[in-house]
Amino acid sequence: MVSVDEIAGLILSSRSTPNHPPHAFTDDLQTALQNVSQFGKVVVHESENHLDAFHANVTLDEGARSLQHVVELVQQAWVTANFPDFQATSVRILRDRVLMRFVTADEDGSFCFTGSISVSGGSYADLCVAFERDFFALPAA
Repeated sequence: MVSVDEIAGLILSSRSTPNHPPHAFTDDLQTALQNVSQFGKVVVHESENHLDAFHANVTLDEGARSLQHVVELVQQAWVTANFPDFQATSVRILRDRVLMRFVTADEDGSFCFTGSISVSGGSYADLCVAFERDFFALPAA
């Protein structure tokens, strides 16, 4: 089992490597998210947050049936972008967006990426109303 300290060390060491090729990963992430028909505009950029290398903003188009469906769509897109050797995610459904935080690395730790994906806009507000009517109030960000 990998400890949190080992993951943090891997992240910090990989982000400081001068030969770190982030563009291939951002291209893969952007393509994976753009290939989801329910997603509209996708923008992947380097993050200002010191813990995250990247952030993706996704605008939700029509076609998502529920907030749970939005989560499934993000998770399916993520599967095509992550490194299969190691990956971990957390997903939160919030009032203003679905937020997935991620870390992924190759087996020897030479490539490691951290970041987040936010899905909002479009029909998201309507999906929130339906969720809160059927289940419970969503937390704010």
